Amino acid sequence: MSSSRIPVHLITGFLGSGKTTFLNHFIRNFPGERVVVIENEVGKVNIDGGLLSKETFQVEELTAGCLCCSLNTELIDVLERIHTQRDKIDRLIIETTGIADPEPVLLPFFSHPAVEAAFELIHTICLVDAENIEDWIIETEEAKKQIAVADVILINKSDLVQQDYLNLLTLEIRSINPMARVWTGSQGRFEVDPILEVIPHREETAARYFPKVEAASAANKHGMSTFTLIFDTPFQLQSLSNELWKLLVINAHQIYRVKGIIYANSYPVPVILQSVKNQLVMTDGEPDADGIPGQSKIVFIGKNLKKEAIQRIFSRHLIQG
Repeated sequence: MSSSRIPVHLITGFLGSGKTTFLNHFIRNFPGERVVVIENEVGKVNIDGGLLSKETFQVEELTAGCLCCSLNTELIDVLERIHTQRDKIDRLIIETTGIADPEPVLLPFFSHPAVEAAFELIHTICLVDAENIEDWIIETEEAKKQIAVADVILINKSDLVQQDYLNLLTLEIRSINPMARVWTGSQGRFEVDPILEVIPHREETAARYFPKVEAASAANKHGMSTFTLIFDTPFQLQSLSNELWKLLVINAHQIYRVKGIIYANSYPVPVILQSVKNQLVMTDGEPDADGIPGQSKIVFIGKNLKKEAIQRIFSRHLIQG
């Protein structure tokens, strides 16, 4: 974790999932740290903000509008204000409202240069209500997106359902997002140390995703698609990145998340890539110990994706022997 940037945790989850309860529990695991919480609620009064114990941290309440409605400037303004107090702040936590599509909240951390320079998005945590999440997934697109973009999924209220049902629910959630780490718990309480170990943009963490994705079905009953592309031949990096960016722009309504490790011709280290919506971020990984390029693996999560068409796009940029 970079000491020059403020670490950020995004907590999302649909109505009734227990986000605020978990947030209070989560914050207590940073004793001595100066934590700022951004609370977002629809309406003039932030009810959830009043439920937070403010003994050890500062709360910034956004009530001008829901963050899910647009990439509103209020969030950028608050982030800028927080950064002016960098020497007084150790950590930032953002809790979205229950009906939020998290993509607009994530985008500044991928696409806004000043935000990227000042803040390090560690991961996105999604709380789900074991009793009601199946209904929300069927009825709302936002509930599916919250699960799809998460790095960590916490199935809350697991004590209120039968174990057989909980097992099936866990499989269903993994079919939407097999890349995420999934834990079950109750009353908003989960072990925090394992959660903090999940840092998806690091190469060694990203590599753990692939076996789970390869074992997942190509699509599930909710129209969600998950697949992995694997290539043994290195890529021409510049042309691939240009076309991948175009693919994400054109299909932003369908491609929710991309994560991968790719090898490029004459490039000294593997490249870690990830995207939210149409924002693509590519960073250097660690050099391979033996200096021999490994397999490139790219995971896609979205809705009604066409694996064959996307595979052809990538194949066009492989180095020809």
